[in-house]
Amino acid sequence: MVFDLVGMKYEKLGENQRAANVVCHGRLNSRQYQEIIENSLFLLLPLKFATANNAMLKGLVAGVPVICSNTHGVREYLPPGGDYVFDSIEDLALKVQHRSEMTQAERAAEGDRLSSFVKENYSWDVIRNRVIDYCLV
Repeated sequence: MVFDLVGMKYEKLGENQRAANVVCHGRLNSRQYQEIIENSLFLLLPLKFATANNAMLKGLVAGVPVICSNTHGVREYLPPGGDYVFDSIEDLALKVQHRSEMTQAERAAEGDRLSSFVKENYSWDVIRNRVIDYCLV
């Protein structure tokens, strides 16, 4: 398994800089960034604090599962009933193992559910209507 790290400072990786399965990307244009997301088994967001997260939404729109730390501000954007939040490194390892054991058909079905979830809940039309309803009603 190869880990593509985007947005990481290379010097902060310490000895992991030399790991054969870790690729640290510098600045990426939007096409390169989207390509990495679309070709990922999952998107890992080990966050300490967050509000709505663009990386999370980009992953979900692409049908890529987003596994994130149990942090307020991101849990609310994940589909209900999914196994996308981790509380410990052991929990994260189980989620990674589960993802690696899924069949292509299972991945495709989950990807369709994730993409539909985001479109149904976070498309610009939906957000616009929520704002209008909130502000004008």
